[in-house]
Amino acid sequence: MPLITKKNQIMSRLLGFTALLFLLAGLALILYPKWNQYNEQQRELRLLTEWDNLPQDSIQVTSKIQTDSTTPKKQEPKSIDGLLVYGAISIDKIDLREPMVEEATPASLKVGSGIVVPGRMPGEIGNFVLASHRSLTFGRHFNRLNELKQGDKVQLETSDQTYTYTVQSKSVVTPEDLSVLDQNPTDRELTLITCDPIDTATHRLIVKAVMEKTP
Repeated sequence: MPLITKKNQIMSRLLGFTALLFLLAGLALILYPKWNQYNEQQRELRLLTEWDNLPQDSIQVTSKIQTDSTTPKKQEPKSIDGLLVYGAISIDKIDLREPMVEEATPASLKVGSGIVVPGRMPGEIGNFVLASHRSLTFGRHFNRLNELKQGDKVQLETSDQTYTYTVQSKSVVTPEDLSVLDQNPTDRELTLITCDPIDTATHRLIVKAVMEKTP
């Protein structure tokens, strides 16, 4: 009888230990994505904070172009936390401000908006393209990009200038439709890209904006 009792105690402890392991594994599965998201948010905040604290040139706010011959100063990125940061995108309508980082890679898109076409810069004649995740977290990245309407403003901050663009159109295209990246030979255009719909991401939501010209 004592032997049976001892075996029962051992089995009971083993079952309890196994149950504890399953519980810990379940908690890890639940908490790991949240921990990852927290780290990404902290890194994004770090990028913005360090960008804001960098010595900046005399910043001007530009919403209209006086002449098409004006060529913005070539922007040099700042290396922050292992990423090349060109500035920040701000959209007051959806309470968004996040870093503009070089290239739209999986790593860069975790912390900001990625520059899709290398060599194109804010304020220049042409089509400057930014992509960002359609995060499931309300307000994060381009989660609320679908709320933008014609006439809404988008600001791109660089080290010496803040460029203001006015939204002109919004559309949904397939991922294979690369015409949204086409260069614009006459206007200073901004294209924002994110996934759509938010749950299945089978298409791409496109927002087009331009810098206005003076009459």
